[in-house]
Amino acid sequence: MEVNVRKTIIITIDALGVGELPDAELYDNRGANSLGHTADTIGALKIPNLAKLGLANLTYTRGTERTTDTLAFYGRSRCRTEGKDTVAGHWEIAGVILKEPFGVFPEELPEEFMEMLTATTKRKFLIFRITREEALLNTYGAEHLFSGNPILICTDSSELLVCAHESILTSAQLRDLTIDTRQVANVFQVALVSSVPLEGEPGDFYLNQERREDFPMPAPGPTLLDAAELFGLPVITLGDLPRIFANRGITTGQNFSSTDDFFEKLMKYIRDCPTNDYDQALLWARFDRLFTEGTRERSPQRYAELLAEFDSLIPRLYRAMQNEDLLIITAPNGGDPTMPYGDTTREHVPVIAYSRMFKPQGNGALPVRKTSSDISETIAEAYELQTHFAADSFWSRMIEKL
Repeated sequence: MEVNVRKTIIITIDALGVGELPDAELYDNRGANSLGHTADTIGALKIPNLAKLGLANLTYTRGTERTTDTLAFYGRSRCRTEGKDTVAGHWEIAGVILKEPFGVFPEELPEEFMEMLTATTKRKFLIFRITREEALLNTYGAEHLFSGNPILICTDSSELLVCAHESILTSAQLRDLTIDTRQVANVFQVALVSSVPLEGEPGDFYLNQERREDFPMPAPGPTLLDAAELFGLPVITLGDLPRIFANRGITTGQNFSSTDDFFEKLMKYIRDCPTNDYDQALLWARFDRLFTEGTRERSPQRYAELLAEFDSLIPRLYRAMQNEDLLIITAPNGGDPTMPYGDTTREHVPVIAYSRMFKPQGNGALPVRKTSSDISETIAEAYELQTHFAADSFWSRMIEKL
């Protein structure tokens, strides 16, 4: 049966995990459950709209009723890519499954990396692990001014920051150095290399994030965004997805400052965004506030508040959608705020698919997906993009319920 999808809206919610994956113990995440543990900790979650879509059916959620009469198709997905970072998680949703995990060097960089970096850049670096201690940045800043050696900062994720004061390197020189570092980092599967100017003076140094420039590692294979671009389907993004996908396959996009701003911009896109001749477009919005404002503060209460805030605005999203629009809600990873270390967690993620075209009629449960790439395979089939990913579509399951 031919079904014409107009606009597809993907919303990825960072940290919205719904229970540990079978290999979670390998990541020190045994027992992780972002949604369930948050509900247990605060007593109850206020997510009636997400529950009606089927989210509460995916794991026990204290204070939120399960329902068979859902508005959407719903299920849980596993992650085939090793690791649990946001970039790899988004790539898998987009159809690319990494064969090897990203390189993460929170303590020190491998000797081979530094030998290659020195040979490539002809420079020595001051290296330290990112920290909240400003005193440490000031110590390295003073040494940087004295030696002239740029600073290379390791983070908890697959990310490196290349930093220098303008009295040592101009903006153009810092950018060139970061590009050279990016080339070396490709060999070691580092997801992101960024240049961040060091500003201020001795005793009062700081990293100027407003002048930061990111150089992400491009996905190693064609993504859903690439397929959409070839098909002539405009791809509109909200959030920092251009960084995650190295600006590849993206027509236009912008960022947001709050949950309200997120929904306002998303609804404006849904109502009025570039489309092809068939009034079709792919909109992808990344909502990362649960992790950046909840999990890193180790606050289940804040996590719950932000999720409830998101939930309360969903009816407005429905009103912006047309009958032929498709909404998919998922996540790149978990971020259990009750777990130690303030890190992402290795969990199943939700797969929720809603459109007024489809009526689940009490039979909306999807089998556990073996990979989040099933989402891209489903969208590719819906639009007849003439491309396939290493995944299984659930499109036929949906059109059975027209």
